[in-house]
Amino acid sequence: MLYAGKQLQHAGTGNAAAVVHNQLLRSDIIYWLDRSHNNEYENDFLDLVDDFVLYLNKTCYTGIIGYEFHYAL
Repeated sequence: MLYAGKQLQHAGTGNAAAVVHNQLLRSDIIYWLDRSHNNEYENDFLDLVDDFVLYLNKTCYTGIIGYEFHYAL
């Protein structure tokens, strides 16, 4: 669905301020998971990750404050 709907973007290296698209380094296409998509399956997954991060922070003192996930092809 994401591929057919042309919602996947060419992956790059760097951050939002300085993204470099180099096919020799990254030839994949990606779709970032984000709660703003209001996709129930993505949100269920992110809820599980939130619970896991909370568990790790409480039991292992990891101090995780963020994460990123994406689909890749």
